[in-house]
Amino acid sequence: MVDELDILWQCLARDPETSDDFFSWLLRQVKCKEQHALDGDTLKYLYLKLMPSLAAEDMTMVALSLLQQLCNMSRIKESPMKQNSDALAMEHLWKIALRANNTGWFLRKLMPFILNVMLFVIIFVVRCKLSCHAIHQ
Repeated sequence: MVDELDILWQCLARDPETSDDFFSWLLRQVKCKEQHALDGDTLKYLYLKLMPSLAAEDMTMVALSLLQQLCNMSRIKESPMKQNSDALAMEHLWKIALRANNTGWFLRKLMPFILNVMLFVIIFVVRCKLSCHAIHQ
């Protein structure tokens, strides 16, 4: 499944005329409960490898919505995307925020998302520190 997604990505994701349609299709697949077209490994590959390969300055709102949905999915405990996903998402989001061509409308959508991810990471770190502190006492 990853190979097929790679081929679609190379053909459609980098073409300004087809990319938003492709990202819309991916977003529908990600939101679909059955996920007939994309399995867990393919979603992980999409989130951790393909999405960060997009030029941050050319990120569209549809691509950002896809990234946001994938990021939200990665927070689910059972998700195959869980490992190292928060740090990668933050790095990618900051690149998008700093390089966006249209910062006005884009940042209105992006900043709440960045703050949400940052809050999640802070809560996670605090919980880990509290757990470590409780273990050592």
